Amino acid sequence: MLKVMIVEDEELILQGVRNIIDWEALGLDVVHMAHDGAEALELWEKEPVQIVVTDISMPEMDGLALLRKIRETDDQVRFIILTGYDEFSYAREAVRLDVENYILKPINEEELKRQLRETIQKLEEMDKKKIRYIDEKTRWMHFLNGKTKEDESEEFAEMLRLPASVGSYHAAVLKWNLNGQKEQKITDVIVELKKEDRLRIVHLPPDHLLMVYIADDTGSDKDGEAV
Repeated sequence: MLKVMIVEDEELILQGVRNIIDWEALGLDVVHMAHDGAEALELWEKEPVQIVVTDISMPEMDGLALLRKIRETDDQVRFIILTGYDEFSYAREAVRLDVENYILKPINEEELKRQLRETIQKLEEMDKKKIRYIDEKTRWMHFLNGKTKEDESEEFAEMLRLPASVGSYHAAVLKWNLNGQKEQKITDVIVELKKEDRLRIVHLPPDHLLMVYIADDTGSDKDGEAV
């Protein structure tokens, strides 16, 4: 079951959110209930969750500050924001920060259920993508280690535009960590690196780069030298 944390400074609303939903029927388990962002962050550090349902305006640490703190460690956590009409500008900022959505108070049971189902679906899609990324990266590693079949090797060599006469190449895999700006930053780096004629770049989503450097057949490259 996916783990959930509910964060709300008003006890009546906190208990209401907990009790109006049949969490187990949705495949969810409410493991934490907190009254402000600071308490929520402490609980999350002890036992992380996949979904956070949180109010925006709270003492000690508000919902957006909590979002930013958790995202520094885990950008996969999904947030559903609870907000009043007078906090609409905060809600728009929350959407910009990649929350699933926001719900206006008083909370509608069906709307909360709908958004929870959508959030579960989003997490499932993210898991499937992660598996595909792992599979793709594994296939590339097998090719570089000479463990692929001949036809597969030819396919990878064609994708990399490796000359048929190449004597050797050097390879490296780099992991990127850019706190929520991975795709744009990696794209910028790929564009710059591709200016090197003998360097081939493959983006292994979400945050890895495979770099293959074609050795100089004239022998001007020093043994073991790579980029």
